[in-house]
Amino acid sequence: MSLKILATTMLGMLCHASQASIVPAQPVVHSVQVVGNNLIFSGSNGVANGTYLVLTSTSAETPLENWTPVATNTFDPNGTFRITNVISPAVAQQLYLLKLQGVAGEVSGELKQ
Repeated sequence: MSLKILATTMLGMLCHASQASIVPAQPVVHSVQVVGNNLIFSGSNGVANGTYLVLTSTSAETPLENWTPVATNTFDPNGTFRITNVISPAVAQQLYLLKLQGVAGEVSGELKQ
C-alpha cells in the first residue's frame, strides 16, 4: 500500500502540483542460522526504531489473524533486526512472519523452519 501526498505551490496565477508515493520499508532477511536449539534470523531495511511483531504458524493457509505472536521488538536506528526463536523438535514445520507496526498496510515475509 502506498500513501499519496499532494503538494501544491502557487505563484500568482501559476499553480504547480506534484504527487509522490511513499512505500513502507520492506525488511529483507540476510541471514538464517541454526545455533543449538535456536533459529536466528537477521536482516535490514526496517523502519529506524520502528516496532515489529514476529508471528508464527504451522500452516501458510492459517488466516493472519490466527497466527501466534512470539515476539515484539524494535529495529535499531539503522533499520536492522535480529530475532532468536527456540526450535521445537515436536513441530515438523514452523513458519515465521515479520509484521510492521504503525505503518500503512502490512509488510511481511516468511521463513520456513
